[in-house]
This record gives sequence, C-alpha cells and structure tokens, in this order.
Amino acid sequence: EQQVDICDAYLSQCSARDTIYGALEENLNFPRYGVPFRKGENPVIYCYSYNSGLQNQSVLYYHADSLDAPRTLLLDPNTLSEDGTTSLKGYYFSHDGKFLCYGLSAAGSDWIEFHVKEVLTGKELDDVIYWCKFTGIQWTHDNRGFFYSRYDKPASNADESNKGTETDKLRNMQLYYHRLGSSQSEDVFLVDGKTLGDEEWMVSAGITYCGEWLELYISPSCDPVNRLYLVNIADVGSYADANTFQSRMIKVVDNFDYGYDAINNEGTVFYFETNHEASNYR
Repeated sequence: EQQVDICDAYLSQCSARDTIYGALEENLNFPRYGVPFRKGENPVIYCYSYNSGLQNQSVLYYHADSLDAPRTLLLDPNTLSEDGTTSLKGYYFSHDGKFLCYGLSAAGSDWIEFHVKEVLTGKELDDVIYWCKFTGIQWTHDNRGFFYSRYDKPASNADESNKGTETDKLRNMQLYYHRLGSSQSEDVFLVDGKTLGDEEWMVSAGITYCGEWLELYISPSCDPVNRLYLVNIADVGSYADANTFQSRMIKVVDNFDYGYDAINNEGTVFYFETNHEASNYR
C-alpha cells in the first residue's frame, strides 16, 4: 500500500496521464477470444477464454457435445475476491474433461493454491493443494489424480495472510501425487531435489500423450539446461511410494549440458526438442 501511495503521488503530477490512460482503455476495449480446445469424449467439452473488453481477467466458458450447444460459464476469476486481487494461474482439465484443476494467486504472490471442480455441475470439490510455485498439474490418464511440485511452508510464514512477503530462500522442491478426493496430507511424496543431488534443484513433471510415461525434468536454475528422466506409469504401482518411483527412474539425460523437452513418443522411441548444438533449438 505504501508503494502504491508513492507511485500515485508521482504519477499524479504527469499531465499526460489521463490522455495515456484513455488511449490504452480505448485500444483495449474490444471482445477477445482465446483459442478453443476440446477435452474428453462423453461428452466432448469445447472450452475457450473470453474477455468482453475491459475485464481484468478473461472468463472460461465451454460448450458440451457441440459448438452449437449453449455456452456455459465455467470459471470467472474476476469474482474470486472483492478487491480483484486474486488471479487465475493456470487451469488443467482431467483427460476425460470431467474435472478442472485451477490455480489461484492472491495479491500478486508467486504462491499458487490449486482447487478442483466438476466441469458439468460446477461443483467445487474439497481438494485444495497449498504451497506450490513454478509448477503445473499433470493428470494421470485414468483421471484419478495428478502430479504436482511444491515446497515446504516457509519457516517465517506464521501468518498466512502475508503469504508472498517472505524473504526466505526456497529450497528442496518436491514432486507429489494427489489422488482426487483425498486431503493434501495424504499425497504421495515421490522425489525431491535433495534426493536427486542438490536441494537447490527444481523438479517438475510432464506426461506423454499416450499417458504411459512420466517425464521428470530437473533444473539447476532458470538457465535453459536440464536433466531428463522417464518413469513408466502404466503400472499405477510405479508411483505408489517414493522407493518404487525412484527405483524405476530411467536416466535419459543425466547432466546439465543442454536443455531437453519431450515432444512425443511412439512406444519407447521418444522425440525431443533440444538446444544441443542448436542455439535456436531443433
């Protein structure tokens, strides 16, 4: 609030402020649609984002079965807080399109709190995931749960209303599996940076289009380099506990010389995008 007061006091002296504001408002005030995409089969869900012009955040809508079906509101992030400071930070459909996991951030914080709702009914489930940063959600193709990364709650954060104001350095990112309908305390810990070699490393997951392989990305920093391991998750027992998961990790790339990103696979043949001997990637 003090920063806002200082900024406003300075900008209020700018004679062109109202002119610039008016020009920006005029140029942004037009309807905008996101690229539509489809999920699931029974029914097929066609989803897209829409902004009427001056909404702070775009709204998610869907059509069930057909693009000609009535439009249904799925999620309006503009209504999530009275002061408008809660923002949508990513949304992820289950493979069958029946569930939506979406992330919320309060007051510009990097911390993300994930929630889950039923798509067709709009019912909010009790599943809530806390203390997440720099992570997405990867649903298993059986639609029973998802993988995500998180940190421990910072020691200095006794008052969670001040979440995001901590100055602690975050260490030891952890990968978990959450089963739908359970509490976060029951989530299965799988691996962390310390176990992989260094508690400073970041750990994130991806899943192949076939749904049978988990891609484990290990990064030492924000530099475009990473290690890449694979785990066959066709057997759900592969992620039943940390020992089993770690014993089944296949180390495809085990150094930080270059960056690798799995694009697709045909069985055990994988295709990657890389900057290895290609600064613009290949």
